[in-house]
Amino acid sequence: MNISLGEVLTLRSQWEEIVRYRKSYDLPHYNGTIDNLYQFIENGAKRNRFRKNFEQAMEIAQQIVSYYEETNISGVSR
Repeated sequence: MNISLGEVLTLRSQWEEIVRYRKSYDLPHYNGTIDNLYQFIENGAKRNRFRKNFEQAMEIAQQIVSYYEETNISGVSR
């Protein structure tokens, strides 16, 4: 995946905007932290799969996590 850090931050903002819309998503919190993105990927479909733009939110979360896993960002732990 060849995307820049700026593009990842834009994706994070898009993900947060989708899941915060009217607070309709069932999440512990709506921040785009890496731990919350992992939780969303692993458990998000159980309670949110019928929510508006779920597929887009899942795709964005997977892109961000993929970038995180491919990029060795020293000093950042999961």
